[in-house]
Amino acid sequence: MLFKAILATAITATSAVAAPLEARQATVTVTATVCPGSVTTPTPQVPSGTSGTSSSYFSPSDTWQYSVHNGAIAAAPSLVEIYKSTGNGGKDQSALVTFTYPAAAKSKQCQLEFHLPANANPAGSKKIDVFSSIKPAPGPTGTWAPGNQRNNHIGRLSVVAGRAATWDATYGTSLAVKVPCKAPGTVEAFEFVGVGDFDSINWRPSSGYGPRIIY
Repeated sequence: MLFKAILATAITATSAVAAPLEARQATVTVTATVCPGSVTTPTPQVPSGTSGTSSSYFSPSDTWQYSVHNGAIAAAPSLVEIYKSTGNGGKDQSALVTFTYPAAAKSKQCQLEFHLPANANPAGSKKIDVFSSIKPAPGPTGTWAPGNQRNNHIGRLSVVAGRAATWDATYGTSLAVKVPCKAPGTVEAFEFVGVGDFDSINWRPSSGYGPRIIY
């Protein structure tokens, strides 16, 4: 019996040492809260000495692909790309994005964010110029009217796979910084444009990645 007890103890100790380092160092518990009309990221209860963040957000109500070459606006249900190149004959593409403010964001502080998944492969400058739009894109068109309806330049982002982009620069009072969220039901639109000689950034709108407004 004593031999069996010693053997069992040895096996247990060996299994613990063989476990991944992360598993031996800390146990993380994840909780999540869901509010109507919004998405809430899980909040990890992190070990002492580390930090965690939690932000509720809402995704675009519409995302469109805009052709700089001919002014066409196309639906982008599965994939949208911000694309710019000096060697493509002017056939650059930008993204037109529309947000509708939910009731859950009422009386909160809002900020525009751009988030890529860990398996994303941005290329080129990996930067985005963000412009406000005079009006949201009306839907798919094959002609120049109404165009991208670009308004004010609100800032420039640097994107990184697996986390939120950072604002390199912000201009004026806009969603590039934290501002009071607009009233529920308010519609606001933006254009996301490539920067430099070459830029390629794509995402799937249905995934919840890409542009979002956190609050």
